[in-house]
Amino acid sequence: MNPARVTSVVDTYTQTRFGESSDVRFALYLGIVGIRVVRIIESLGLRIVSGICERLIKDHRFTRSGLPDLLVWNSLTKRHKFVEVKGPNDRLSPKQILWLDYLLSIGCSAEVEYALYDVMMDTEVESYIKSNIRWEKLPKTVKEYLGMNPKTYDRAVIEFSVRNQLRHKGSLVGKIRRDPEQYYTELLEFSKENLMLYPYHLQDMLVKGLRITPFQYYVGMVQRIVQQEKNYDCLPNFTAADCLRLLGLGRNEYIDLMTECRTGRRMFKRMKSVREHLPSLPIDIRIDPWWIVQLGYLTQDDLKQVNTEERALINSLMNAEGKQAKTLHFASVHSLYSKGLIYLDVPVSPSDAVFVPPLEGFVMNRLMGDYFEKHGTPRVQQGEPDADMLVKGLRITPFQYYVGMVQRIVQQEKNYDCLPNFTAADCLRLLGLGRNEYIDLMTECRTGRRMFKRMKSVREHLPSLPIDIRIDPWWIVQLGYLTQDDLKQVNTEERALINSLMNAEGKQAKTLHFASVHSLYSKGLIYLDVPVSPSDAVFVPPLEGFVMNRLMGDYFETLLYKIFVSIDGLTTVGELSGILNIEPQQVEHAVSMFYRLGFVQKTGSAYQLSEDDLTPCHPSWLQDYRPPSNRASTSPDAKKVIEADDQLLEEISAALADEPQTEGVAMDGLASLPLSESNSTLASAARAKRTALLFDSTLTAILMMGNLCGGLKSHAVTMFEVGKLTDESLDAFLSELDTISSVGEEEGEAERFFSFALNLREALKFLRGASPLGTQQIDLIRIESLQTLDPEITIKLLAKNYSLLLSLAPLSCETLLPLPPSTVPHLGPPLTEANSVWMKLLIYHLTGSGPPTLLLPQGARLRALPRALARYPCLQLCLGNHDPVVIQTSHALNHLNESCLHATACVQGWLPGNIQTRYLAFPLQVVTTSGCVERIAQDLQDHLGLQHTCGYLTFVNLCRHAKDRGSSMLRKSPPTARVIEDPEKTDLLSKELELLAESAEEQWVLSDCSFGLPLMDKELSSQVCDSIVEKGLGKVEHLETLMATNEGLSSRLKEFIRRWTEEEGGKEKVLIPDFIKKKLPLGSLPPPTQPLLFTEGQLRVWSERRDII
Repeated sequence: MNPARVTSVVDTYTQTRFGESSDVRFALYLGIVGIRVVRIIESLGLRIVSGICERLIKDHRFTRSGLPDLLVWNSLTKRHKFVEVKGPNDRLSPKQILWLDYLLSIGCSAEVEYALYDVMMDTEVESYIKSNIRWEKLPKTVKEYLGMNPKTYDRAVIEFSVRNQLRHKGSLVGKIRRDPEQYYTELLEFSKENLMLYPYHLQDMLVKGLRITPFQYYVGMVQRIVQQEKNYDCLPNFTAADCLRLLGLGRNEYIDLMTECRTGRRMFKRMKSVREHLPSLPIDIRIDPWWIVQLGYLTQDDLKQVNTEERALINSLMNAEGKQAKTLHFASVHSLYSKGLIYLDVPVSPSDAVFVPPLEGFVMNRLMGDYFEKHGTPRVQQGEPDADMLVKGLRITPFQYYVGMVQRIVQQEKNYDCLPNFTAADCLRLLGLGRNEYIDLMTECRTGRRMFKRMKSVREHLPSLPIDIRIDPWWIVQLGYLTQDDLKQVNTEERALINSLMNAEGKQAKTLHFASVHSLYSKGLIYLDVPVSPSDAVFVPPLEGFVMNRLMGDYFETLLYKIFVSIDGLTTVGELSGILNIEPQQVEHAVSMFYRLGFVQKTGSAYQLSEDDLTPCHPSWLQDYRPPSNRASTSPDAKKVIEADDQLLEEISAALADEPQTEGVAMDGLASLPLSESNSTLASAARAKRTALLFDSTLTAILMMGNLCGGLKSHAVTMFEVGKLTDESLDAFLSELDTISSVGEEEGEAERFFSFALNLREALKFLRGASPLGTQQIDLIRIESLQTLDPEITIKLLAKNYSLLLSLAPLSCETLLPLPPSTVPHLGPPLTEANSVWMKLLIYHLTGSGPPTLLLPQGARLRALPRALARYPCLQLCLGNHDPVVIQTSHALNHLNESCLHATACVQGWLPGNIQTRYLAFPLQVVTTSGCVERIAQDLQDHLGLQHTCGYLTFVNLCRHAKDRGSSMLRKSPPTARVIEDPEKTDLLSKELELLAESAEEQWVLSDCSFGLPLMDKELSSQVCDSIVEKGLGKVEHLETLMATNEGLSSRLKEFIRRWTEEEGGKEKVLIPDFIKKKLPLGSLPPPTQPLLFTEGQLRVWSERRDII
């Protein structure tokens, strides 16, 4: 290429077209930048430049974005490279993939680079901050990374310390930020802004120094997110759980709070008028039987609002001068009177004699001015002769009259005493408005004199004091920040408690007055430490009060989850610190936080307490304290145990109440509690290795969504959030499963949920009762929770606590097994790839049986489907690691081309509706028939050594639905049949029938191989359980054989994948972009590099050019 020619073209275009297009920056073509443009064109070449411009011009709307971030060129060597830069957790967008694919197709050099240097350097800087390394002692490389600026390092120290909630004293930040109050204020502000847990390990500085209690901290946090109108789900799990514990603010309460605050967003609203404060209908008054009922003023609209009984009463009064109330329907009389459609006369004759009983409802306002008041008669009364004119003529009932009177005197701000006695009495009778009600009415109207009032703020909607929380006897009570005003608000018991803490470093709660501890904590005058020792071992019972907001942002929330999923009841806190490679103090802080939230209990104690925890203690604890118990189970047996425990504690308390009471009482009576004896038994059992039953999130979804029974939800939440259900909680879990009714009344998905839960119950009872796996202690572990841990930590935990792993089947295609097959014996998938399409291709390749299958790499494009797939009405499509879906063949081509832009695709010939399926458990039982299915299964077992593990094979019947086979195989016999008497013809016919049966048997093809214990079918689950016992798969002498089988199968599958993904040796290759092969997410399956097709019993590389229809 001639550089002068390029420069001339660019200059000419710039001079003639300058400013005509808004999408072209003409200024770049001038001066030095213009020279660089020329050099870029020289390095790329005219063909590449024209290709890029052509794509931009043809579809500028969709191609103007997605170009790589960088273009690197060398004008001397005429080399170039387009570079897309991504962060550690970033991924390519579809437009970026299309652009990179296009650039490679026109001959460009393009790749994706991941920026890992900054992450590595940041990690190194943080390690120096943790070690308290000053700027002067930093390596030169780190100083250069920080720009040789000490202030940059100081800012990094402060940010790291605040983000990780480090203590000011003893850390590097104390040498940089001298003022601890300023530092802790900044720390709290950052924690509140990022919705982090309250730093309980800094309580002594926050409560004593800043006087910020956990309650005040969470009130400010909730107030802020409400003002920002954030969703409740923005709160991380443990933060939300602590808010619920202290504020009593859960999801529903937060929604109500948000609704209340949104209605007052203007902060002002219109006040009610005086009339709106007064009642709209008269209260129910006394009507004597001899009173006369008279018809009032009626309209057509009034008649529409009455019922049948009331209409009959009105009709009876139409032509009458009035009737006694006792002759009419009781409820209708009261109803029509309250509506103002009738009025009442109280007849009095000259011969009547009356007396005054003890007065009720009489108002003592000594005002007598008008004629009627002086004579003891109200101005308007039902018995007055003019009442018929007022009600019938003016339609003014006594109720309306008094409402108008009260409204007027309230507006005039007159006192209640302005009402004469009888008038006030009649107001009270009809309106229910006495002196107190009148004062409340006057106060409410005075506050709204401007007709507007200020709405409550968010803080005014939140509680003013924390709710009553659980405090265990062994927690340490520390004195907080006190003022003289605080001491004025405490009682004698509370003052004595404060005095006892003045010269102490803290006391156990059990040695102090029970009610005073709770009262002072609610006032924020004390705070609580939860001591945890390295020798403590804890387990997680079924969770209650856990908030399922799957958000993990700050360091402590992440640390809590990491430790939460590692707690097993066997490993002590000290051992857990060593396994997780976390500082012991951080693990103790995390377990302390779990104690506060009530999410853990001590291993080996039914009460979460030992004898030392309750001896000695203050007498008030014997009367008021109730130890925590696992109340998740609603079964009758569990309830009896709980009631017996509570009754036993009450008897002990009553017995000790007769003894002399001192501040510290030695509880000798606790010897009757079976704690010490059970502790030794449980402790010895806890150290024995258990069996782990591995499951994925599908099981928890079924237990939570199936609405099977009420008590299962807490167990399901524990299994999902903690990722584990230990053997200590398994009895309660089985009790809840026993309450599930039998299947048969449900249909559809509900039937599947019920069947799944019932099969799980039977499997657990079988494994624990028959003890086929060498141990009766079983823990349920969710596989996805193990993926949050480092692989080395996962291996340590599993190898330390479990002698055998057993997986439920089938596991989801997205489930990644986080351990190699050589660590712990595993009755399940030997490696992650065993749940993928690669395993299907391997078993198809070994047996020569399987549905037509096409495996396409990411980025592949099809012009037509293979003939073997086009014959089927439907196709089963599996994208990446996702579960398969069924699509129509007519729409498959566009769907495939679109899907291959984002992931690899596996397509199989399939059929619509419910497919005919057959399951076969392995290890195979003694085969009594020699059909095609049994021959394939035996062949596969010999190839892979399936006799040493457990699972099941899936066979499907597809051949009769293929188009090339026609429908002759489905044709039924004629309705009438002719008897054949010739023996030779009979023998010939029987042979033909045998061949036909054999051909029908050969329609079954192998579909999948699943490892583990199945739950979707009761009979299949029973067969696998029987095989485990019969073959002795869980016995110690068989475990080495099991591990060798898993290693052999893993090696064979990896070799199979390597063979079909390597670039050498294949005759037919497709253009797969390098950036797709090079960068894969961690733990992802190996992608194919070329299209692979299994058909007619053979696996080969598929060439579209040789297989177009």
